[in-house]
Amino acid sequence: MVTSEYRIPAGSRRLLLQWLHARTTGDEIYEDAEGRVWDINDLRRRATSSRVVDLAALWHVMRALAVWGESNGALQDAHDALIAREWHNATIASLIDRADSSKGWTAHLARIALFVRSVEAGVDVPPMIVGPDGLVWDGHHRLVALVLCGKDQVAVRYVS
Repeated sequence: MVTSEYRIPAGSRRLLLQWLHARTTGDEIYEDAEGRVWDINDLRRRATSSRVVDLAALWHVMRALAVWGESNGALQDAHDALIAREWHNATIASLIDRADSSKGWTAHLARIALFVRSVEAGVDVPPMIVGPDGLVWDGHHRLVALVLCGKDQVAVRYVS
């Protein structure tokens, strides 16, 4: 688990908020198990209900699945990698650079680290989107970050 009460300098906080806004409002898609492609922004608008759910239960379902084009267990692997590495000492600017310019695993870890920093600094992160299959369709990086921060509950928007 990461420590809390992280203080972000004003300039870095502004960078982080800009990155969060761009990251959670951009053009993203989700492909479900049947191969159908969904527009995440459309799903955010169509979400039929919102509620707070138990993070441990959601993590239990999601941590062993394949996400980001990686093998099964990618979320658990990311969780373990961030605990093992010293991402906490990286600056906001360097994490944003890694998140936006890197490919693959490095980009995913940097995005999770940015969400961890956001949660620690008290910045609200958008709710996750859960599809009719009960799986997280949008919010995998946030899910790992919230687990790392030791949160008990998470805001979820459901799409039917």
